[in-house]
Amino acid sequence: MMKGEFTFTGNVPGTVQGALILQKLVPHPYIGLN
Repeated sequence: MMKGEFTFTGNVPGTVQGALILQKLVPHPYIGLN
């Protein structure tokens, strides 16, 4: 699925960010690219 293909400012790995995004806990600036 998501293997860190997204870049974020912060220290959280992309996979964890992706999981949070799926739960709509954090905004995803690149949601339109998927």
